[in-house]
Amino acid sequence: MIRQLIVSYVLLVAIALAAFTVPVAFTLTAQLRGDTEESVEREATTMALLLGEGDASSRQALVRMAGAYSQDTPGTVQVVSSTGTAVASLPLPADDEAITRALKDHEPTVDWGSSWVWGRHLVVTVPAESADDKNQTVGAVRIKYATSDLSSRLWNIWGFRAILAVGVLAVAAFIGAFVARRLTRPLRQLNDMATRFSDGDLTARSPVEGPHETQQLARTLN
Repeated sequence: MIRQLIVSYVLLVAIALAAFTVPVAFTLTAQLRGDTEESVEREATTMALLLGEGDASSRQALVRMAGAYSQDTPGTVQVVSSTGTAVASLPLPADDEAITRALKDHEPTVDWGSSWVWGRHLVVTVPAESADDKNQTVGAVRIKYATSDLSSRLWNIWGFRAILAVGVLAVAAFIGAFVARRLTRPLRQLNDMATRFSDGDLTARSPVEGPHETQQLARTLN
């Protein structure tokens, strides 16, 4: 009975803990993903605006910005003109679907590399519109952002809560054992009295304590 009480108490605490911590962890994960995607898209859009200006100073500013971004973040910037010629940083692979969509269909793309949380890289590709003609696409900007740092932060989010949950369940088990033994103490005392009776000790008595029903039973047996 003590074991059943402990298991029931720990299970109740585990359910309450999961109901509180798991949604919070999912929310923080979604926030981390959303903030990162928004930041990378913002940087790519800024570079696309510079590419759309078309003048030499804007082109130089774009190259400097792409280089600084690659140095200061885990992201790599790739820029191509409407003809497919590399403008800044690393060259792009041939027949790239995302670049084709940006140049021909004027559509941005976001690829996390996996349908489950994310893959090794977040790849954001945005078209660059001409400053003079918004309907003309002059190129595309891609940022390939490594997610290793995000994965570390993800493990921190879930790992901290997992360790906390284990600690809380351990404390719950200790408290559950204490409470279960305290609640079943009158029953164990009555059982000891019945055992002494069966051994022929008619002087055995049980303390009158515990719940009202247990006290009444103890008085009757005494």
